Amino acid sequence: MWNTLYRRTASVGLSGLVALLVTTPSAQAAPFSNGSFESPGCGATCRLQIPNSTPAPTGWQATTEGFQIYQATRTDNIEAQDGQYYVSFGHSGMTGGVVYQTFDTEAGATYEVEYYVSQQQGTGLDQVVGVWVYDKAELKQADFIQGTTTPFGSSANVWAAGNKVTFVARSGQSTLAFQDNTPSGGGTGANWALDNVRVTKIKSPTSPTTPTSPALDPTIARFVGQTTGVPDKLTLTGRMDFSSTDYGKSVKVWVLLVLPNGSVLSKVGDGNQWHFFGNVFALPPDLPSLPTSVTASSNTLTLPILSDAFLNKGVGARVFIGYGVDFPDMLGKGHFGEIHHTAW
Repeated sequence: MWNTLYRRTASVGLSGLVALLVTTPSAQAAPFSNGSFESPGCGATCRLQIPNSTPAPTGWQATTEGFQIYQATRTDNIEAQDGQYYVSFGHSGMTGGVVYQTFDTEAGATYEVEYYVSQQQGTGLDQVVGVWVYDKAELKQADFIQGTTTPFGSSANVWAAGNKVTFVARSGQSTLAFQDNTPSGGGTGANWALDNVRVTKIKSPTSPTTPTSPALDPTIARFVGQTTGVPDKLTLTGRMDFSSTDYGKSVKVWVLLVLPNGSVLSKVGDGNQWHFFGNVFALPPDLPSLPTSVTASSNTLTLPILSDAFLNKGVGARVFIGYGVDFPDMLGKGHFGEIHHTAW
């Protein structure tokens, strides 16, 4: 990362870099801009050292280490890759210089950095371009996100695309830094140039997905109960969803109360009106249902069952609801379910 690389490549010590980064003011973030260094411009023949003789190009900052030049096309032996200006590094054998920009990012988004580099004023295959991305506006090792190096594999003074850097932003600001990573004493008789830097968002943050419940099978009838109140004044309501295979049919509805001794009571009216109709082991062939038939549909049927009733622990009552064309139809299709149970 930054500190390690700087210790190896620059002629100054780590303490000098730390002091520099602490005292350098942070740039106010904005969208990435001026990647071709066209602003502020300095005339057709300008060749100015930064930051000593002129400030860094608009939107960028530069360290005082190394020897960087802001220059117009053809003021050395190459043209700018894009536009009329570019920045060059490593003049007079002074390596380790840095040019960097802080810009707006979206936390969680993925960005790609592209750029062009060229040797100029001679060749030195030991020259190395360092590209580093940091979180926020300070070049601190703890905030390092991603980086790469681009060595020069050709002795020609021509522009070539550098190795790309892809990174995921951690916050609303990120900093992109270009460093002359040439080993100390390297690049004698040559330096290198940078131009046409681009930062592109290639992927938006991934939105967290909300878990969804699996769709219920509409062919399966469902029965649930809801209780309110205290056990000795219990209100019980049943809810019934019909099987889609029964939609449109006229069906009867049963509400049954089964006691621990096997006695079966059937609800036959409103309120708490129940009649004893036998034992679970000897039920009549067609147990009386609620007095009103209903038409099965996709709508949930709500059934008031008990109101302020005593159904405390020790009673051991079990409440079932169900429906069918007749009682054997309900039992045969299994269209019933237990919706309440008080332990014995």
